[in-house]
Amino acid sequence: MEYSDFTLEKVSAVLGITTQEADLFPKLVPLSIPSCLNDVEAGLGQCIAQMVTADLFNRSSGQTEIPVYGCVTTREVWQFLQLSQKVALLDQQRYYLDNVGAILAIVQTIVQQFSS
Repeated sequence: MEYSDFTLEKVSAVLGITTQEADLFPKLVPLSIPSCLNDVEAGLGQCIAQMVTADLFNRSSGQTEIPVYGCVTTREVWQFLQLSQKVALLDQQRYYLDNVGAILAIVQTIVQQFSS
């Protein structure tokens, strides 16, 4: 499926929300974090769908160059994603809770991009 096949209505339906509920989203959704109990791979599709929804919302608000970040976690294992220019990039490295400093550094880097 191509990115252009996604509309706010289609993605909202996949997520189980109405387009009116999507209108309640903040104008900027920089980080989406679905949690999957035992399997990071099981959450990747949901995370990308949420990122596409955020990107569509940003584009409909005239904010076309804002990257959207995502993370899937089992609470022990973390994997980060970025959606930029309609391409989803998956960090090949997984981060484990015993390296919480690396996880927090990534989240801090993302937040700092949007705080200026």
